[in-house]
Amino acid sequence: MRLSFEELGVGKSIAGVCKGLDITEPSDIQQSCIPEILAGRNVLGVATTGSGKTLAFTLPMLRKLQENPFGVFGLVLTPTRELAIQIQEQILAFGSTLGVTCETVLGRMDSCTQQLAIRTRPNFIVATPGRLAQLLESDDLRECFQHLAYLVLDEADRLLCDGFSESLASILSSIPPATARGTLLFTATVTPLLSKVAMKYGLKTIDATTEDQAHQLPTRLEQHVIYHSRLLRYQILFWQLGGYITADKEHRGRQAIVFVGGCLECEETSWLLSELGVAAVALHGQLSQAMRTRHLQQFRLGAAAKGRGKTVLVATDVAARGLDIPKVGLVVNLGLPREPVDYVHRVGRTARAGLSGRALTIIDDTAQPKVDEIVELTGQEWETVEVTAAEEDRLTGPIAHTVNQALVKVKRRISDGGLADKIRDGARRRTETRRAGNKRRAKAAEDN
Repeated sequence: MRLSFEELGVGKSIAGVCKGLDITEPSDIQQSCIPEILAGRNVLGVATTGSGKTLAFTLPMLRKLQENPFGVFGLVLTPTRELAIQIQEQILAFGSTLGVTCETVLGRMDSCTQQLAIRTRPNFIVATPGRLAQLLESDDLRECFQHLAYLVLDEADRLLCDGFSESLASILSSIPPATARGTLLFTATVTPLLSKVAMKYGLKTIDATTEDQAHQLPTRLEQHVIYHSRLLRYQILFWQLGGYITADKEHRGRQAIVFVGGCLECEETSWLLSELGVAAVALHGQLSQAMRTRHLQQFRLGAAAKGRGKTVLVATDVAARGLDIPKVGLVVNLGLPREPVDYVHRVGRTARAGLSGRALTIIDDTAQPKVDEIVELTGQEWETVEVTAAEEDRLTGPIAHTVNQALVKVKRRISDGGLADKIRDGARRRTETRRAGNKRRAKAAEDN
């Protein structure tokens, strides 16, 4: 029997907020996790993208906060800044009647301001691991976490990969041990390492997916692929986006996300679309946090369109996980991600909240092995979009001329502004930092 939020134990006040926000029935993961967390158990919650995992840990923490509303009560770690901001918004929204305080601790933001925010001991802190680990080198900031009741790892499979391991280890050594607090891990993908961690810390695995849902795609998602010569990928992108942007009322108010492989390609693609008259904003790791937040807000509101149709978000995989933007009707993969599971996360940005959606992948023949891996993972074939002779004439003729002219301008602008060098320098610094961390961990393992 499916219980209401109040019957699950979150309390009348929080249940009332849920109702006021038009969330009337708990999802499967919420039904299963909320009573377990309220009973004091540590859990590993597994559910598909868009299934309500954030509320599955937020609501019981808010209920428990009412019993001991002092100090930093909950710490939520997440791999991306955008997801951290989104989680903060949900905590504040659903804790509005309780006067809940919540701060974010993120990279590329002023660290002094964040230190002051931690010293105020907000009820919740949502953080990306790198910046929080850096700040916790200070003894007085570590003291702010001495009464921590919950540690949450959202997108836990990402957080437990090599890129975050050093920061995560530093954070764990700076907060109360697992025996003195609750540990909550949530993910859409269970990795072998995640299973080992759950076993080590005695987490109860609550899997709200069935076997065939482990990498399930949205039910109302259409998947298409266009194979091309690499020289035509931008022309095909412009052609397809042009048709979508000017679509009839079936897609009115729907937006599009274009996923690319790297920061420089992200800038080039967004600038190219803007040059071609398509309202586009970029989202990638080399942007300042203020710029990332502004661009994402513009995309959510469609504010960048300026009368030119829908806004397009051009993004790296920083936008692939967790972001909830219900009105995305089209996801375009301009190339495929490294791991098949990242494709599932990318296309999970569309066909949400009961709406239909389309995923279009634009690739050349050399990507076929990756396509086969994704199809095997998801169990769903893709439909090939055949380019007619007339369409090919347009792609290699008028469209190619328009796109190539714009691309020359964009490449010149990127070169003159030194953007390519800045992005390459940032990538090199991150690689050097990661290698130095790997060497330190290897040496520590040898010493032990």
